[in-house]
Amino acid sequence: MQGLKKSILVSLWFMFLTFPLMVIRIDSLNGTIDWRWENMLGMGVGTFVLSFVWRFMLARKEAGRAAAAGGAMSARGAWFERLRS
Repeated sequence: MQGLKKSILVSLWFMFLTFPLMVIRIDSLNGTIDWRWENMLGMGVGTFVLSFVWRFMLARKEAGRAAAAGGAMSARGAWFERLRS
């Protein structure tokens, strides 16, 4: 659950940081501002997915190290345990 929260926070933070670049487009010839909200939605979803997959892969890597060191925890169990913390 904690991993899910962290991925959501990473996504929100990245959306906040890239807001001016991804959403606002100024057309200086016509004197208009275009708001591209679909870019922000795509950025948020993409960042969330990548963050969640990254955390999953790190948990698998740590579980593999624990198993090689003699631990009896499976990769899936370590991943769920990491998501809780």
